[in-house]
Amino acid sequence: MEPSASTVTLGVDYGVKQVGLACMAGWAPRALPALVNAGSSVAVARRVALVARAERARAVVVGLALERDGRERTQARVTRAFAAVLATVLAEEANNPGQGGRRVPSPVLLVRCGAEGGLCA
Repeated sequence: MEPSASTVTLGVDYGVKQVGLACMAGWAPRALPALVNAGSSVAVARRVALVARAERARAVVVGLALERDGRERTQARVTRAFAAVLATVLAEEANNPGQGGRRVPSPVLLVRCGAEGGLCA
């Protein structure tokens, strides 16, 4: 299935110190400035939601790092928890669009990636 050039997806690489962001329409990814993670997943999720709104993203994909054998370690559990917080923040904002009436994306997808950085799906 080919990604649509008109559908924008926001990619999130959640880390305990910084959060990497990239925006993609079709097959054209574009790096965005990283966010500093000061320790509040709710605050980071709200900032990610603002970026999603500004980029007109229709979906948010959060990378889930796994060990080579597929096991989850601490970072994967922290990332899962963040993805749940982000989904809640996006759902709340979708129900109360505000800021010019622009709705934020509601789907938050976790994409597993292995130790080599390749997608495992």
